[in-house]
Amino acid sequence: MSEQVRVTYAQKKLLDLLQERKLKSWCEERNVPHAALYKLATGNIVPPFIVMSSLVPYFVPAEWVYFTDEDIPYEVRTLEVWNPDDTSLFIKKQKYNYIEVIKKYEISETNARNIFVNRRANITLLQMQKMAKDVNPEEFLFCPK
Repeated sequence: MSEQVRVTYAQKKLLDLLQERKLKSWCEERNVPHAALYKLATGNIVPPFIVMSSLVPYFVPAEWVYFTDEDIPYEVRTLEVWNPDDTSLFIKKQKYNYIEVIKKYEISETNARNIFVNRRANITLLQMQKMAKDVNPEEFLFCPK
């Protein structure tokens, strides 16, 4: 019995481009790294925060988080380019009550301190997926001006 591989909406879009043999030209037109997106399309890497952040004009943040067998419960829209070194809306909202986030979503205290206080780490896709029922994924990949 084979296990069904789940694919996110973003991965499906990349796979479609790959199957149409358009991924490389799509990447070149947008000046994004083809090798990394190829690996994302084929499921060889999990999308890192920096890559997801850099692709917000082309992929809806929720498309990284939700699988194609799920409905996206948020407005589906792309965002403006932002600097992922800036503090996201989610971090700004949770900075002073991150201990509650630790408890609710089972994040280690060290990791949470590095995300919320020291800003030495970024939130991961798995963490985003755990929080998606309560937090619009846009908040992870967006910094209001």
